Amino acid sequence: MVLKMEVLSVKRGDITYQLCKRLVRSLMDVFILDELRDRPLSGYDITLLIRENFNFLISPGSVYSVLYSLEREGLIRGFPRGRKRIYRLTSKGERALHTVLNMNRRILHLISRILPEEDSEDLNTKFAYETFKEDS
Repeated sequence: MVLKMEVLSVKRGDITYQLCKRLVRSLMDVFILDELRDRPLSGYDITLLIRENFNFLISPGSVYSVLYSLEREGLIRGFPRGRKRIYRLTSKGERALHTVLNMNRRILHLISRILPEEDSEDLNTKFAYETFKEDS
């Protein structure tokens, strides 16, 4: 369950926009696994969720490429439903997501040690909130 974030207010040609978009693309598989933990979704649904959460238009081809890769690895399973294909998280996918989320906690802890104290406190507050949201 990814938390709804403040909409990014960077210009399309801006380097910050490009860096943020690259980060979203590189973590798309984790985002997809996390969203599928909550409910089954189609590729179109996932494309809309990426748009809502990150304010980026990701091509359907990029999303489906990740979905096919996750399905080949056995982390998700797709089922036909009418003209759509609906994806569900498998138990192998749940284990993989759990491992990634634990690694995320370690990375956030490391970053909080590197950042100046005031930035570190903000990060720890966000981390505590995200952990609370995951556990509830």
